[in-house]
Amino acid sequence: MIVKSRKIKIAVICTLLSIALPHKISSEIIINEILSNEPGSATSLEWIELYNSFNFTEILNGYFLVSGTDTIYFSLSDSIQQDSYIIICRKLYGTNSFESYWGNNSQVWGDTLIETYYDEPIVALFSLINSNGTVKLSDSNSILISQFDWTAASGDGISWERVFPDSQLILESVDGRGSSPGKVNSRTQVSGDLTIDSIAVVLENGITKLVIEIGSLSPTTVFFRSFVLIDASFGDTLLSVILPEILPGDNYIYTVEFSFDSLYQQLEAKLGDDARVENNIYLFTAPGIDFPPLILNEILPNPTANLLTEWVEIKNIYSAPIDIKDWGLKIGNNIKLITTLSFLISPGDYLLLVEDSISFVNYYGNLQTKIIQPNSWDNLKNSNDTIRLLDNYSLEADGFEYLFTLDSNYTWSRGESLENQSWGQSQYQGGSPGEKNQVTYKLNAPDIRISVSPEIFSPDNDGYEDFAQIKIDAPTADYYSVKIYDREGREVKTFYDRRAYIPSMINWDGKANSGKLLPVGIYIIYFEAGNSFSEKKTVVIAR
Repeated sequence: MIVKSRKIKIAVICTLLSIALPHKISSEIIINEILSNEPGSATSLEWIELYNSFNFTEILNGYFLVSGTDTIYFSLSDSIQQDSYIIICRKLYGTNSFESYWGNNSQVWGDTLIETYYDEPIVALFSLINSNGTVKLSDSNSILISQFDWTAASGDGISWERVFPDSQLILESVDGRGSSPGKVNSRTQVSGDLTIDSIAVVLENGITKLVIEIGSLSPTTVFFRSFVLIDASFGDTLLSVILPEILPGDNYIYTVEFSFDSLYQQLEAKLGDDARVENNIYLFTAPGIDFPPLILNEILPNPTANLLTEWVEIKNIYSAPIDIKDWGLKIGNNIKLITTLSFLISPGDYLLLVEDSISFVNYYGNLQTKIIQPNSWDNLKNSNDTIRLLDNYSLEADGFEYLFTLDSNYTWSRGESLENQSWGQSQYQGGSPGEKNQVTYKLNAPDIRISVSPEIFSPDNDGYEDFAQIKIDAPTADYYSVKIYDREGREVKTFYDRRAYIPSMINWDGKANSGKLLPVGIYIIYFEAGNSFSEKKTVVIAR
């Protein structure tokens, strides 16, 4: 990693949060944490955590948990030690199991330090609802002793935590791994505890901007804690500062800017050690000046006639192959993965993402370009929609917003020249999937002007002046029309009729709409730009 410049700008914003101070812990066993929205789609990773605030080990025989229609009964061998935790999980060993995700995936419990914080989890049959739910714990006398409620879906792989063991306040975990099984909840206040709540990453004009949010979970003021930002690949320290004193509940935001001479930069943010070290480290990936490696290149959001599929073209503009695995498309507010399999795009190559691959091939034939039909597809709107390309770190690589769609299977296309990479309309119906885009842009001249060269032409296929080149300059308008009329005012040729985009150069071969060659004579070129501008120009067909 080479840090080209270390222009550091730090802005501190302090906001007092309303967080209750800890209360005296009730002498009972409580439901302390729940993971209802498992990481990814592996429902076997759901779990429930109990905490024993008694000063002695409690035998759980006769206790039972109720979640919806599921009831979990504890046996005589089940117990929970004093001031300790027990996990009830759906699957302990194997693929997508608790031990594989929160342990060391050795298929043995307790052979690593992180598996010795609490006893071996209990396996049970149950299911938790992401969006809302209730879990109740009753003792051997069927007396309800703890209840845990959530009313919304947490983030993917983020648990719900009880802020204090005797409080009904439930919040999403801020632990770096998304949950804190077998440990003090990340939301529970511990004296001297600071936490790196979040780090937002944005690339602007080659500058990587980090917005770092540091919060306090301490019931007392924390003085002069260190904050360090490290290059995780080489261990170089990029930033080291001493934080000012942070009052209980305070929230500080730091903005730091770097220029990274790379595609991606692996970073590690660290706070000075305190009573809870697990929320003092934040590993993340930031973009460098070579980002993004992939861009959106062409989009067909409104297929018509015999083209029955939407499609999106992606181009690799980086100097090395890029794996599209775990990249995603965000349409509106919905994110869908392109593929979970390894799929390389070579430098300069295109990749077509299609709603329906069969319909696509029926219309375009078998192209040489690679095609993927994602497992799930969110349809693009015909107006006012945004599509974003997200990389495998959830960083936004590219985005395109349009106010309307183009008819007749014209596509939104990006220019591929060094001089112009802005978006416009494809020159041809159906666009140019898998090929370099031919793009038509909005006219933006200050005045309207039509010129014809030559003004007298002879479309006789002798290779000399067979075409009349019509050049159009005009201000930006909502639509444009270009038509040819004969001397009697009859429309004989329509190039464009109320089209949002037209090219600035049109070649006319002297033929009518029927395809037949028109007779010798004077013809009128009529151009209209919206309701405000129009212009006429004569052209002569000779022999």
